[in-house]
Amino acid sequence: MNRVIALFSLLCLTAPLAMAQSLAERLGTLIDTSPVTARTFVAMQVADAETGEILFERCPDNLFTPASNVKLYTSACALDTWGPDHTFDTHLGVDGDIEDGILHGDLILFGDGDPVLTSEDLRTMAQRVRSELGIERITGGVVVNDSRVDPVRKGPGWMWDDDPDVYNMSLASLMLDYNVLTAEALGLSSGDERDPFRLVPPSAYPPIEWRPSSEGSTEITRQPFRDVIEIRGGGSASRHLTMHDPAQWIAGVLHQMLIDEGIEVEGRPLVETLPPVADPGISHESLPLSDIIALFNKPSENAIGEMLLLDLAAETAEGPVDFRDGAARLTEWLTREAGLDPGDFNLVDGSGLSRYDLICASGTVDLLLHMWQHPHRQVYVDSLPIAGVDGSLRSRMGGTPAVGRVHAKTGTMSGVSCLSGYAETVQGQWLVFSILTNGHIGSSAPSRGLQDRLCVALVE
Repeated sequence: MNRVIALFSLLCLTAPLAMAQSLAERLGTLIDTSPVTARTFVAMQVADAETGEILFERCPDNLFTPASNVKLYTSACALDTWGPDHTFDTHLGVDGDIEDGILHGDLILFGDGDPVLTSEDLRTMAQRVRSELGIERITGGVVVNDSRVDPVRKGPGWMWDDDPDVYNMSLASLMLDYNVLTAEALGLSSGDERDPFRLVPPSAYPPIEWRPSSEGSTEITRQPFRDVIEIRGGGSASRHLTMHDPAQWIAGVLHQMLIDEGIEVEGRPLVETLPPVADPGISHESLPLSDIIALFNKPSENAIGEMLLLDLAAETAEGPVDFRDGAARLTEWLTREAGLDPGDFNLVDGSGLSRYDLICASGTVDLLLHMWQHPHRQVYVDSLPIAGVDGSLRSRMGGTPAVGRVHAKTGTMSGVSCLSGYAETVQGQWLVFSILTNGHIGSSAPSRGLQDRLCVALVE
């Protein structure tokens, strides 16, 4: 009997080790036999979420371009700094006296960095100017206060030729609709007296240069680092574009919204750097941070990450902030609070757009392990895309046991494909993993396929 008990005890002690060895062998075989690894660099590390035990690793300390895996870092720092219930306020203040419905001065828009302010939110604020402040005429103009952020509109290491694509937005002290508008060519006939194009939301800025033509398709574009929207052709077309100068655009949008509400505005829309108005007059409160980081991570919205990075910098700065200030604040938190080694990463922005960003699989796993023990763990995990369910993983791993069990952040740009997060095994054990691939040519589909097979192996 004693020999039976001793054998049973030995099996219980060695079973986890045998399982880990089996998992390691399977992951190693999947990587070694994949055609992806013939030319593409692959790194991976897997750990037990509860104990931190490393179950598998391959090149864990090598540095890789992460793309949107940077969002794991930014959202963790933001959540720890402010907590899930934190909100950002946007204000409309008056610089002048209000008498008999007339504002003798300017209406000033300023805020503390709401990354998800929408044109509908701004329209509601414009309506409140009349209903709450009783203003029917403004003798001055509409002013956007751009004093929080230095006038460097793009992050370091961003690809210049990505402008004006919607994922490469410019930054200012305020953000509206992720600083993206829609330009439409209406394809009107020559006798139609209406404007042949329009902006959504309506604004007098940016200027539009239209060259009608009956030949070829209609093209809408904006040259990098220029304000003018170019429309070529006479047909109908529509395109979403980022703004080179978002602050000036936002001023133009608010100016038009006030006019639409029947408020006369005598001055023109302006952008200035001003001290905060003592009496904000009207305020709009953002969504809570728990919702914001879900909007950040699930669809991988770059604009949110860059505004959060600048918000983190502004938390302790006395004057205008820039990307370097935000990166320094993020780096300090990662080393001091999350316990990462300074050599584990180099981050210069908040979304992963930069080619200067570098991370390693081991540092990413350390961050994910830190957040697994964090008081706001569930908010963090819930913000990540879920395999086969939502976000950037909605169409991946379908028909496998990984559906609903892998919560992870993707990261994709030319030559880069990454996936890092959490996986629940079919036995209910939670694992932390980071898979980084760099150096492919063309489609990232083969790298994504390898990542999906590795995740399925983790879950099984």
